[in-house]
Amino acid sequence: MQKSWLKQAQSVTNGLLVAVLLWSATGPGRVAAAPQAAHAAGRPLASVPAAPATPAAPAALGVPALVADVNPAVELHGSDLYYLDSLTGLTIFVADDGLSGREIWRTTGTVTGTTQVIDLCPGPVGGAPAEGLVYQGALYFGGYDCSTGGELWRTDGTLTGTTQVADINPGVSGCCWPAYPNSSQPRNFAVYNGKLYFTADAPAWPGELWQSDGTLTNTLRLSSIVPGDSSANVTNLKVFSNTLFFAASGPLGTELYASDGTITGTGLFLDLNAASSGAPSNFTVAGDQLFFIATLDNVTTGRELWVTDGTVTGTQQVKNIISSSGTPSIQGM
Repeated sequence: MQKSWLKQAQSVTNGLLVAVLLWSATGPGRVAAAPQAAHAAGRPLASVPAAPATPAAPAALGVPALVADVNPAVELHGSDLYYLDSLTGLTIFVADDGLSGREIWRTTGTVTGTTQVIDLCPGPVGGAPAEGLVYQGALYFGGYDCSTGGELWRTDGTLTGTTQVADINPGVSGCCWPAYPNSSQPRNFAVYNGKLYFTADAPAWPGELWQSDGTLTNTLRLSSIVPGDSSANVTNLKVFSNTLFFAASGPLGTELYASDGTITGTGLFLDLNAASSGAPSNFTVAGDQLFFIATLDNVTTGRELWVTDGTVTGTQQVKNIISSSGTPSIQGM
């Protein structure tokens, strides 16, 4: 029997643990479900293998059962499923059914409840939705259409409830994946103090930190780290100690930044590596501390474990595991 690998995260939908499988005994790119203790919009499946309307009861807890074969014509790569997030009673994921490219789909854990939500970019290219995050009862994501390119969208899991929030980088794009000119490419989503935060590419301000309350009027750029064509490359957004921490590339290299949700309160938190870039990453909250990996000086230390209590004076290297510019293999963060 072939093994099954979990390709993306999983969610609980209508009492089912729904997971996206890269490969299973039934073939690649399927949606599978298993019991978990504790209005179909868009286009339905083009064809589905003979199966009951509800997942077959597995022999034991945790044994997956096929929910839907989204792309039954392709056996080598399947429908290239990956998981975005879950809404009430729904699991939202991205899949390619072989006709419309990679688009947003939804499932209730049943064959009949597995449908395409919207075809953002008609044709085989697909809207290629990337990462997303649930905020105020809707899934916000970076989606691509042929008019505006990759911009900020939201969906409640229905066709009519899927709309573009803002065209941050205006201009005609055209269906030219993977380039998509005039695209802001929203990414790195986080929710902090009732607002949605993400990275976006605006004209003259690529890779900066943005904030939105879900309306066009209140979708605005917070950071002004690198004006011009160079990207600030805001990444690793993490909420800790009532502050939004992130890494960004500015005049001092890639360092630790922070925001309180205001323009004036967004900026450099600490220059970790005065000689080069601290390049903080892998932010992990544990109790009342935020751990991350960074570089102190590129000479006596490499990329080591750091910690902060949310203050500049309380930010320090935990231990120089390898006393040279070598880098220990820190995993599990």
